Amino acid sequence: MKKTLRAQLYKTLFTVYYQLKDYQKAIAYVIAYKQTAEDLVQRSETNKLRFMEREIQSIQRQQELERTKLELQYAEENQQLLRRQILGFTIAAALLSILLISLVVAYRHVQKSRAELAQQKAFIEEQHQELEVLNANKDQLFAIIGHDLRGPVGNLSNLLTFIPAEGDVITEESQEILDIAQQGLLESLDLLENLLIWAKEQKEDFSIKREVQKILPYIEQIEQLYAPLIRQRNIQFDYVMRPDITASFDRNTFKTVVRNIVSNGIKYIPEGSVIRYTAKEEGDRLRLIIEESGSGIPKEVMEALQSDES
Repeated sequence: MKKTLRAQLYKTLFTVYYQLKDYQKAIAYVIAYKQTAEDLVQRSETNKLRFMEREIQSIQRQQELERTKLELQYAEENQQLLRRQILGFTIAAALLSILLISLVVAYRHVQKSRAELAQQKAFIEEQHQELEVLNANKDQLFAIIGHDLRGPVGNLSNLLTFIPAEGDVITEESQEILDIAQQGLLESLDLLENLLIWAKEQKEDFSIKREVQKILPYIEQIEQLYAPLIRQRNIQFDYVMRPDITASFDRNTFKTVVRNIVSNGIKYIPEGSVIRYTAKEEGDRLRLIIEESGSGIPKEVMEALQSDES
């Protein structure tokens, strides 16, 4: 009877500690209960013993289930942590890629800006050098013009005092003075014409306007300009060209070039010389040759000029 009460007590304690989830004490009381039950088995309480064994097995299975549940919960937490880590690594890699791309783009932009700045600096330096050359050329040109104009204008001022008054007879000496004055005027006019053309070329809106036109009228205009000097020096002109021959050219440029050549020829060739114009058609081009019958530039002078150019 005492063992039965003890077994019941162990069973009650087992139930209490099991509900309190103090499995260690519950197992201890189960073991005590089992030992007591073994004594009861010996007293033909086999059914109760079997029941207790089933309860023990049930407790063991429940413990295993609890252990498995804890293991599954731990594995799930590890998986969640691993997923968070993978997501963090992915975000960090994406941000790093964006940062690297931004750095590459910024570096290329800086390199491009540096290249553009270097080009602009080189362009400004080139423009500065060209401006210095233009200023130097301008100063030199004005100095030459001032020097060249001073002589003809001064001579004209002196020669005008010798012009006879109205009603006086023009002597041969007076006529010669007038011819010299007219020649000085032509030289001054020629110089001023070159100056005006140069000034026009310095403008930004200057452009060469090519037109198909006859060349002979412009040659005749130049001859009319120097008619007094031509008569004085008895210069003759010869034309080896058709009167209606045409070409595509800018009239101002053409007149300037031809006028300079003819002007020098009239001034420096011997009296009674011939200036010849020859026009040769060469495919789609027209070659204009202006030559004179004088002795030309001496050989030693030509060699000196060529050595200065080299």
